[in-house]
Amino acid sequence: MAVIETLNYQQVNAIRVGRFNQGINSSFIVYQLGDLMIDTGPANQWQYVRSFVEKQRVKRVILTHFHEDHSGNSHPLQKMGIDVFAPELTQQLIAQRFAMPIIQKIIWGRPTPAKVARLPTQIAFDSTTNFTTIAVPGHCKEMNAYLLADKGWLFSGDLYIASKVRYLHRHENFSLQLESLKRVLSYDFEVMFCPHRGIVEHGKQALQNKLDYLQNLIASAKQLQQQGMSTKQITHQLLGREDAMYLFSAGGFAKQHLIAACLAV
Repeated sequence: MAVIETLNYQQVNAIRVGRFNQGINSSFIVYQLGDLMIDTGPANQWQYVRSFVEKQRVKRVILTHFHEDHSGNSHPLQKMGIDVFAPELTQQLIAQRFAMPIIQKIIWGRPTPAKVARLPTQIAFDSTTNFTTIAVPGHCKEMNAYLLADKGWLFSGDLYIASKVRYLHRHENFSLQLESLKRVLSYDFEVMFCPHRGIVEHGKQALQNKLDYLQNLIASAKQLQQQGMSTKQITHQLLGREDAMYLFSAGGFAKQHLIAACLAV
C-alpha cells in the first residue's frame, strides 16, 4: 500500500504508512520537524519512509521505544548516513533480534538489528529550543515522550492512542501506565502528536480523558468484584466478550488483561 495520508501542522510534516489500512493500530505516522524525525516507521514501509526522509532532508531521528513500528527502519536510515538516537535500553533491544508475534510480523515486517547512538541529554530543535525527554514506561519499560515546551507540543509515543482503551497487552505494566499519564499531565502542552491516532489539537485534555476513563474503569471493576463477580464476569459486563483483537494477537491483547490489571491496582 502507498502512503495512506499526509499530515501537516505548522512546522510539522508527517505521513501515515501501513501495509493495511484497517484502523489506526494497523498504520503508523512518522513526524518530521526541521532536520529531525520522530521514530522510523515499520520495516515493510521503508520505500515510503525513505522517500519522505529524502524529500524533507532529515538528518536525525530520535526513537520513543524499541517496538518494530517505531524502530523498524533504523538500520536502513543509518546506511543513508542519518543519525539515529535512542535511550540506552532501546539501544540494547534493537541491536538484536527480539521476539515478535506472527501478527506483528505480518503488519509491520521484521526489522534488521541496528546499533544506534545513545540519546543525548539535550536534543535541539533549533538554536534556542530543546526537547524535554519524559520517561513514560508502562506500554514498555523504556518508552519516552518528547516535549517542545516553547511550542506546547508533545510527541507522545504510544502513551495515548485512544481516550477509551478496551485491551491491555500481557506484557504491559498498567500501574506504570497510570503513573506515566500523571507525570506527563504535570507538564504544560496543548498539541499532541500520536504515531497512531494522529495530530490531537487538544492533546492534554485527551490524555486527561484517558486517565479519567481508566480510573473510572478501576472503580467500576472493583465495585463489581465486591459484589462477588469473577474477573471474566466483570470483563463481560464492562467491556464485552473478547473479539477479533484477542484472536489475531493469540491472546496477547485482551479485555480480561485490562480488567485484571484494574483489579490489581
